[in-house]
Formats: sequence, C-alpha cells, structure tokens
Amino acid sequence: MVNTEEQRLDLIKYCDYFIDLLGSFPQVDHTPEGRMKAQVIWLKERAENNDLTLPVDKNLLSTIRYIYTDGVLMFHASSPDKAYREIEVPMQRIIAIAKNGKLIYKPEYATFAVRYAEALISVLKGASRSLSDEETGLIDELADIKAGLSNGLLVPPLGNPKGLYPNYLAVDTYNPTISDLPKGKEYIKTISSIVFSGTRPDAWVDLETADHDTKNL
Repeated sequence: MVNTEEQRLDLIKYCDYFIDLLGSFPQVDHTPEGRMKAQVIWLKERAENNDLTLPVDKNLLSTIRYIYTDGVLMFHASSPDKAYREIEVPMQRIIAIAKNGKLIYKPEYATFAVRYAEALISVLKGASRSLSDEETGLIDELADIKAGLSNGLLVPPLGNPKGLYPNYLAVDTYNPTISDLPKGKEYIKTISSIVFSGTRPDAWVDLETADHDTKNL
C-alpha cells in the first residue's frame, strides 16, 4: 500500500465534506452526527499535520465504519434518491483511503481503465473453451462499461452491479467463473474495483505509472 500526497488531500477533502454537512451538530457521543463529526475532525487534523500513516488501525475508525454500515446518516442527503452519492460514497472514500490505503479512481484515469476492459473483452473473445451465456453476455456489458468510462457518463463507484450488469455479477464471484482464462481473474477484479468500488490499482500512483501499468495489457 502507498502513502501519497494525493491520498492525504483527498482524505482532508472528504472530511471537510462531512464537517460542512454536519456543521450545526455538536461533537457529542450520544448522536451519530456528533460521533461522525468527531471522527472526521480527528482524521482531518492528523492528515493536515502529516501525522497519519495509511492504512489507519481499523479500531481507530470504528465510528465511521459503524455509521457507514448502519446507514443512519442517509437522511442527510438532499433527497432520498441522492443518498448514495451524497452520503454513502463520501463515507466509502474515507474508509477506502484511511482503512485500506487505497487510491481513489478519478476521470483522468479513464483511458487506463478502458484498457483493462478492452483486455478482458479480448480474453473472452479468444477463449479456448466455450463461454457460458453469462460470460458471453459479459462481453456486451464490458463494451458498455468501456463506452461509459470513455464518454464520462459512467461515474464510479456504481456500487453493486445487480440490476445494472447482471452478467457481470454472475461471472465476478469470489472466484470468478473466468479464473481459468489467462489473466481473467486479475482483469475482472481490477475492473470491479474501479467501476463498482471507485478505487484504482495501487500501482496507479499517478498518470505516468498508470500508463506504464496498462500499456501492454
């Protein structure tokens, strides 16, 4: 796992988001808003002081982990249909950075994500065995993902692919059905992290390293 200036600044940004959102709530232990505010202020202060090595001990993030799982702050969204983007995603990103030391996917990395989609399409089309119906359907879904990333209409993270990409969900199990195909598991897991979790590979520290990592897929 890496520790970068980008992660530090991203963490501060998402902490600020919740500090502003919960601005009128005091830091108290008996409300979820108060506990959440205290958690992000603690994280922000340490990030600003360059006193935060990633990943942070998960026990020190127990408040945000519990609140994220419980969903108790979802009603703070501007409308119910925006709760995922306005509340869940920012919390996901704080956890991804602080607990897991991950790098956040951003639109400027679309070219490199598309290369992974193209590589997996090529693997599927060149498979030496017959593909299942779901694996065949995955090709079309990957083409849709590729187009969406390219034109900016697909904005990670999408969350669970259920209802969006049913074939993808059927193929990408704990041990993907295409694990027997050359680099099939590596490719689909990377795409899943980008598209559904909104995080990029650890090797993609910057655009140059992302280009180097994907140039020969």
